[in-house]
Amino acid sequence: MLTGVPVGTVEVRVLRVGFEAQKKSVAVTAEQHATLDFALKTVAIQLQEIVTTATGEQRRVELGNSIATLDNVNKRVEETPITSATDLLVAKVPGVVILPGNTTGSAGIIHIRGAGSISLNNAPIWIVDGIRFNAGNSGFIQGTNGQQASFLNGIDPETIADIEIVKGPSAATLYGTDAANGVIVVTTKKGRAGNAVWSSFAEGGLVQDRNHYADTYAIWGHTPANPDLQVRCLLLTISAGSCVQDSVTKLNILATPGLTPFTTGHRQSYGTQVSGGSDAVRYFFSGDFQSEVGPFKMPQHNIDDFRSQGITVREESINPELLQGTNLRANVNAALNPQLDLALNTGFVTTHQRMTFGDNSFFSPQYQSMMSPGFTQAGLGVSQIGSRGENLDGNNGYTYGDIFQQTTQEDIQRLLTSATANWRPLSWMQNNATVGMDLLNQRDFTLCRFQECMNQGTIRLGRVSSTNQNYRNTTAQITSNMPWQAKQWLNLKTTVGAQYTNVEQDNTSSNGQQLPPGAVTVGQAAVISGSNLLPTASKTLGVYIQEQASLRDRMFITVAARSDQNSAFGTNFQRVVYPKASLSWILTDESFFPKPRWLNEFRLRSAYGASGVQPGATASFATYGAPTVNIPAAVGSTSGSDTPGLLAAALGNPNLKP
Repeated sequence: MLTGVPVGTVEVRVLRVGFEAQKKSVAVTAEQHATLDFALKTVAIQLQEIVTTATGEQRRVELGNSIATLDNVNKRVEETPITSATDLLVAKVPGVVILPGNTTGSAGIIHIRGAGSISLNNAPIWIVDGIRFNAGNSGFIQGTNGQQASFLNGIDPETIADIEIVKGPSAATLYGTDAANGVIVVTTKKGRAGNAVWSSFAEGGLVQDRNHYADTYAIWGHTPANPDLQVRCLLLTISAGSCVQDSVTKLNILATPGLTPFTTGHRQSYGTQVSGGSDAVRYFFSGDFQSEVGPFKMPQHNIDDFRSQGITVREESINPELLQGTNLRANVNAALNPQLDLALNTGFVTTHQRMTFGDNSFFSPQYQSMMSPGFTQAGLGVSQIGSRGENLDGNNGYTYGDIFQQTTQEDIQRLLTSATANWRPLSWMQNNATVGMDLLNQRDFTLCRFQECMNQGTIRLGRVSSTNQNYRNTTAQITSNMPWQAKQWLNLKTTVGAQYTNVEQDNTSSNGQQLPPGAVTVGQAAVISGSNLLPTASKTLGVYIQEQASLRDRMFITVAARSDQNSAFGTNFQRVVYPKASLSWILTDESFFPKPRWLNEFRLRSAYGASGVQPGATASFATYGAPTVNIPAAVGSTSGSDTPGLLAAALGNPNLKP
């Protein structure tokens, strides 16, 4: 029985899994009962798909813009080798390009419909259980050159219920400033009413680098004038006749057994989940642990050489790549009364990670192999002896043992929490409010002990650095949806809402040079320096309104606008307005449209909209440095006094806008 139905002609739609949906109209008279009978036909179809948008849940057929849904996440995680949230998106969604990370735990690059800016961030924003999630990358310090860990490691694929990808500005309009590159919306698992359901998993695997890296060649030859003088020939000198080729050698250290730093790493993961509850309170709890040792390993001959010299070979040098993490989650949903629901979501993540040099670093194993002379023995002016008397074994300048002696590690602790309330005070009004925080603490540490690491500059005198960074993302949002039936054939839904986000960070960094034997901290160094970043925030306050018209439940017209104020905007630019309009029309529901048997549904959709790319938090400010300049006492004098001054560091832009 339905109560509180307004007087007049109303349309009733009945949905049930496994049956064909039906709609009927009925005239409702004041203080009278009206009866409708439905006879549903059994069909092998699903209910119309529901997606999550900035204004709440909607049927997909109502949307004129593009939103891709990645459902059955649990099945994908069980049946395929998924180790991160990024893995879930690889080759799964059209228009979403994933460039995976190239080392254990490293960050991938995600683009939705390509790159939109040369200088600004092109990554989509992430929303997890209604709050802004920090999905950035953390660059390791002290020159690992391009190697970055991903904050996305804080999302456990085992706890994801579904992922929705909002593509392009027209779809992301109501997400506001910084959403032009798209939005990825993640919903974690929730409990269901019933007895407690337990599930556990254990996973093991191998990690290998199967790339074929560049071979190096050497052309051995002599000059026509001196056949006994061995020289390196080049293709240019051979063609010019100034060098005569005798033989060619080829070397690929990374593929040579006994010399290569590559081995077979291993991975293991364990976890347990439980869910259940009653109609009033439902719960989902989970916990898991993962450990992955990457394929880089110090060659055994380097280990033997160190030990023969009485040098301790530590585990972090033998296996310089490591990712370990613990992920805990607790989600509780409660129906406090027929009008009020409450959801509490909390996740806690710890990550410990080690990396070594890579990419274009001069010290990376790939570079050392790529710049090999093409042979391992002495010849062609190459002694194969390093600057401290070590055998280079064909490497360009340093052994893998020296390179892997540098320890570079990162530790992350993260708390992700949100609370959502759904309040339905009236039959025609539904209000939703969400508040939450993403708190992340990152500690980076790099160490080269005294008389260890690469023999370049002052590195072997010892160096150490320590960086502590804090990230705080705060989100608060309120939305009110008010549907009403204006006519028998026309349903309207008005949505108003407001959203506040505060993305803040700060850090301190200290560095030490020239360590005494046994020293491992900055405070023990002879030369100490440091820097810090005061709390820097980027705040956005947005309000939006949307009106959706449903004509005969087959044509859906939506118009909306969002107005944003952002702390990164220039002082002369106060707010920006993002418009949106879309059309979705199910033509197969129209009587005039032909209905061939092979066609289930034909829908036309079109969308227009805009959203912004946020400038840097301080990009609009004019900033200055405070150098000290020696100013001569008189013209022509070579001596003077040190005088403090101001030097423009950034020009700023009071008219800066997204």
